[in-house]
Amino acid sequence: MWTRTFVWELEQDRREQRRCRSVTAKTSDIVRGMQRGSILIAAALLMGCGAKQSAPQEPAPPPPPVPKPVPAPSDSSEPVPPPLVIPRFDARPAPWASPSGSKLPPNPLAEVEDRALEGRRYQLVRASNDRAGTKSYWSYDTESGKIAYLHVPIGAKHVLVTRTRTDRVLAIGADGMLYGSRDFPGAAKARGFEKLGAVAADAVWDAADQWVVGASGRDVVHVSRDGGKRFEQVTVEAGGSFDRVLVRPDGAMVARGAASKLWVSQGGKRWKPSTATVSGLDRVGGWILSVDSGCSSGHVAMARGTTKWISASDPFAEYPSVARLFSTGASTAGFVRRAKYVTLSRPPSPTFRANREIRDEPNAAVSALGCAGHGPIEHPGASGTFHQTLRAHALGMRGVGGPNPPSSTRFELLSNGECAPNKGQQAPECSDDNKYTKPPQILVVPSGSTPRVADAPTGCLPSELRVVGGMALFKCAGAGKKAFYSVTSDAAVRIEGELDASPWATGHDDDGTVIVPAGCKDGTCAVLARKPAPAGARDAWRVVSHPGAIGYRPLGGGALLVVVRGPGDGGSIEWPEGSELHGKVPPQTSTMTLLVDRPDEPPEQLLAGVLIDRAIADLDVEGDRLIATMVIARSRHIVSSDGTLGPPLE
Repeated sequence: MWTRTFVWELEQDRREQRRCRSVTAKTSDIVRGMQRGSILIAAALLMGCGAKQSAPQEPAPPPPPVPKPVPAPSDSSEPVPPPLVIPRFDARPAPWASPSGSKLPPNPLAEVEDRALEGRRYQLVRASNDRAGTKSYWSYDTESGKIAYLHVPIGAKHVLVTRTRTDRVLAIGADGMLYGSRDFPGAAKARGFEKLGAVAADAVWDAADQWVVGASGRDVVHVSRDGGKRFEQVTVEAGGSFDRVLVRPDGAMVARGAASKLWVSQGGKRWKPSTATVSGLDRVGGWILSVDSGCSSGHVAMARGTTKWISASDPFAEYPSVARLFSTGASTAGFVRRAKYVTLSRPPSPTFRANREIRDEPNAAVSALGCAGHGPIEHPGASGTFHQTLRAHALGMRGVGGPNPPSSTRFELLSNGECAPNKGQQAPECSDDNKYTKPPQILVVPSGSTPRVADAPTGCLPSELRVVGGMALFKCAGAGKKAFYSVTSDAAVRIEGELDASPWATGHDDDGTVIVPAGCKDGTCAVLARKPAPAGARDAWRVVSHPGAIGYRPLGGGALLVVVRGPGDGGSIEWPEGSELHGKVPPQTSTMTLLVDRPDEPPEQLLAGVLIDRAIADLDVEGDRLIATMVIARSRHIVSSDGTLGPPLE
C-alpha cells in the first residue's frame, strides 16, 4: 500500500517538473515580447514552480476526500415587479411660472404699526416684514378705501405727512436731505420724490397739516409753516437737547427736553416751559396726549386752542385702528363693515371749556392709548399655498393635486374690503350674503422687487386666492358668479374663464400646468386643465372628463394623470379599531385604472383593472414614480407596474 502511494507521488513530481519546464519556456517568450503586466504574471508562475521544485521530498499523506457539494436552496419567492413609470412631459414654462428652488418672499405687512400719520384724505402707515424687520410705507385713501405701496427714498430716517394744496409725503435722509412728493399718488410711483433741500440730520421731527417742526442740537427748534419749503430756527433755553417734538394741525407744539421737562408753543415763535409732568408723549390725529403703560378710561391731553393740559375722556374706542385694514390672508374672513378711522378731523382734540372745573394742569398721565383699541395688532402672514382634501369614492383621494413648488411671488388678500350690513345683522363681519360696497385689494410681493397692490374687478369679491406657482387664481363670491381671474407678479388682473364648481381647489406643476375641479356628476369628475401659457391666454384651458374619473394629477406640458375607479366586487374595506374612520360605513372595494391625457391626443392607458382592497388616502406623482399614501398609519408606498404596492418608504 505504501509502495503504491510512493510510486504515485513520484509520478506526480515528474509530471510537475515537465509542466514547470514548459512554463519556463513560455515565460522566456513572454519576457521578450510582452508588457510588464504579463511579466509579473509569468514571474508569479515561475515562483510557484520554484517553490514546488525545492520542496522536501517527504512522503505526504493521501489527500482528504472531497465533500459532495450541497445544492443551494431553491428560490421559491416571486420576483419583485418594477415600479410603475409615470411619463413626464416637458414644455416651455409659462412666463409667470416660478423658477425651480424659489422661496416665498417675506410678508412686508407682518408687523403693522397701529397708528398712522394723517392727512386730510390720506393716511400713512409704517410696517415691517417678519424676517429682517425692513421698514415699508403704505398709504390708505379714506375716500376710496384703497391701499398703495409708497416708494419712499431708500434710507429715509424720518417720513412725515403734510397738507398744503394736497396731502404730500416728506422724507428726511440720514444725511439731512429733505425729499418731497407732489402728492400721495405721486409717492406711490417710482421716482416720485424730489429733493427740497438740506435740514438738520440729527433732528426729531413731526408734521401736521402745513406745519413741520424739528428739534436738534442744544436748544434749537426748526419750524416750517409752508409744508417744508422754508424753515425758521428758534432758540429755546431748554438747557439741553430735545428727544421728542410734536405739532398739532392748529399749530400747538410741544417738545420734551432734559429730565422729561416739557416746552410748549403756539405757532413755534415763542416757547415756554409747561407745568405739566407726563410719563409719555404722543400724537394721534388732532390729539397730543400722554401715554404710559397703565390702562384707564381717560387721557391727559393738550386742550384745543391752547397749550394747557387737561383730563379728557377716551374718544378712541369707536375709532378702530387703521392697521386692521392691512392684515392679510387667503380669504375674506374677518372683513368688517365700513368703520370710522382716526383722521385729523375725527376725533377733534378736547376743549378746555368741557373741563372748566380743572384749574391746574394735571401732574401725571392717567391712561394708555394702547388700552383704547390702538395697541399693537398681530397679523400672522399666510404662505399663499393651500391644500384641500376631497373624499372621493373608495380611494378617498384629493380631487386634484400634485407637486406644490414654492412660489417666487407672495399673493394675499388685504382686509380693506367693505360691505353693507344686512337688515337686522349685528355682527360686524361681512358674509357672502352682504352687498359688498368695495372688494378687497390683493397684495403682490415679487421676489427681489418692491411690493404691489392689485385691484379686483368692479363688483367682484375674491372669496379665496389659490396660488399656483408664480400666479394666483381667484373667483368671485356670491350666487351666479362664474368668472374666475388670475393675478401675476406684475399685479395685472386678467379674466381666465368661467367656473361653476365647488369646492375651490387647485393642483399645479412647476412649468405652469394647472388643474381646477369643474364638478362631479353620476360618479364622474371633470377638471379644467391649463397648459403652460401666458396669463389670460384664450386657448390655455380645456375641459377634461373621463367616465368614472375621481382624481387628476398634473404631469407637465398640460398633460394629466387620470385616476379612474372601476366597478366594485361586493366586498368592503375593514376600518380597524383606533382608526379615525372606525365605525363609519366602509366603502366598497373597487378596481382602479390609470390614464394619461394629453392635449389633442387620445388617452394612454398605464394601468388597468387593479383591485383596490386597502384604503388609499392619496396618490401623488413624485418624479416618474407614483406614490400611494394609506389611510391607516399614513404609510407611503411606491406603486409597482402590476398595481401592487411596495414596502413602506422611509
